[in-house]
Amino acid sequence: NLPALRSRVDVTNLVDFMIAFMFGNSEDEWRSVSPNFTVGAGSGARFIVNDADGWLSVTSNNTIGAWDGNDNNTARAASYNATANTFSPGRAMGDGPASLFSALYLVGGPDYRLLIADRIHKHLFGNGALTPAKNDARLRAMCSPIERAFIPESARWAYDTTQNRSWASWKTARDVCLNTWIPGRTTTVLAQFRSAGLYPSLNAPTFSQNGGSVAQGASLTLTIPSPPAGAVIRYTLDGSDPRLPGGAVAPGALLYTSALTLGQNTLV
Repeated sequence: NLPALRSRVDVTNLVDFMIAFMFGNSEDEWRSVSPNFTVGAGSGARFIVNDADGWLSVTSNNTIGAWDGNDNNTARAASYNATANTFSPGRAMGDGPASLFSALYLVGGPDYRLLIADRIHKHLFGNGALTPAKNDARLRAMCSPIERAFIPESARWAYDTTQNRSWASWKTARDVCLNTWIPGRTTTVLAQFRSAGLYPSLNAPTFSQNGGSVAQGASLTLTIPSPPAGAVIRYTLDGSDPRLPGGAVAPGALLYTSALTLGQNTLV
């Protein structure tokens, strides 16, 4: 029951958590924080990765490989029996928040599935947080301040080369992530999401510029890569969704026919 669950769980956060979990391959450790929904409105429970070991998929030998041997983390172990109206939660890695994710995928209807697709598009396209450029920049920003500090840290482990705890090995692992894992991971995971039914084969519209500042009077074009016959684009200029819950076109949605002229701050 998606509407009922929204008062108890931050559903958008749940979807984002699972996208990040499946994109990498964190160990099955997470935390949840939640206001007491019985005493008033709140955000609902939010999920946080507690231990990101394994997410970058670099082995102890500094080669690319998931820590549990599973490069595709989209499969879930939950099941739903429509005849008996019973749901069996999963017991595989990540099943916990993933059981909620799976339950909603099985019974939540088109609005929940579109939410998943929308969040995947937000994070894996354009300037999204899980694009190669953003992953690269984030890892470099995290590694740079600790590079010199790792020298005494590796010394604390007596430069244990049997477990690759040397400074040189750490740098090699970083570079394997930057040069081998990150460049192709977004494309790989997008294909996995599509194969699992989490993202449609139909391409979403793309903007000629993904946000930011433009000169007054600048043009913004919207296109669909490889559109099917009869495909159209509908949009709004006030940040509202051109699609109503259930799939109908919103009354204020506009039909895209030509480039938009931006004369003021606009949320398309």
